[in-house]
Parts: sequence; structure tokens; C-alpha cells
Amino acid sequence: MDFKNVLIAIVLSTIVLVAWGTFFEAPIVEQQTSEKQIVENQDLSSPSIDETEKEIKNEITRNDVINNTKRIKVENKNIKGSISLQGAIIDDIIFKNYNETLNGENKVIFLNPKNSSKEYFIETGWA
Repeated sequence: MDFKNVLIAIVLSTIVLVAWGTFFEAPIVEQQTSEKQIVENQDLSSPSIDETEKEIKNEITRNDVINNTKRIKVENKNIKGSISLQGAIIDDIIFKNYNETLNGENKVIFLNPKNSSKEYFIETGWA
């Protein structure tokens, strides 16, 4: 009886795999080949956007962004920073106990505001 059930399971699994390959994987392969043909046949003389040009971005210094927005200051013995009231974005965190280099005076800046040179911030998704 067990052998019969195993044989039925193998046959049904094979049918499912063959049907899956026929109905779902074949259209994907056909779509990829047609997209490849479209790219190869694209007219190269038509004007296009130069993708090598970098996006021009107006970058403002970190301190200017911090000074020009309303913020709630946060400070304790380990970190110093602020939270932007516009969008509740946490974008200004500095570690007090860590320097960028061993003998340096510059503290490690963990988060930077939007539009600054090294923007890195936390959005909560509630804004």
C-alpha cells in the first residue's frame, strides 16, 4: 500500500512540474528573448539621454540644513543630535565618544540631513 502511495505522489509531482514549466516558465523565456531582440534592433541614430551624465543635485552644507529647519534637540552622554519636525525625520546624530581617526578631534557623524553631501537619515513613514 505504501509503495502505491509513493508512486502516485511521484506521478502527480511530475505532472505538476511539467505543467509549471510549460505554462509559466515558457512565457517568461519568450518575453526575455523578445525584449533582447527589441534592444538589439533599436535605432542607434535616434536621440537618447546620456546615461553617463550625473544628476545635478543642489547640495547644502550639513550645518545650513540643520539651522534652517525646526528641530528637537537630543543629547545624552553618548550621542548628540536632533530630530527634524518636518516629517519627523531623524537625520542628525553624532557619536560623542568616537572620533573619525585615532588622534583626531572630529566626532563620528552617523546621520546626515537630506540634500547634504552625505545624506543618510531615518524616516518613520508617518509623515
